[in-house]
Amino acid sequence: MLVKGGILSRKCSTVPLLE
Repeated sequence: MLVKGGILSRKCSTVPLLE
């Protein structure tokens, strides 16, 4: 769960940064 949360957080953080 912690790993999945970290991946989702990174994806959500990377998407807005790229946009």
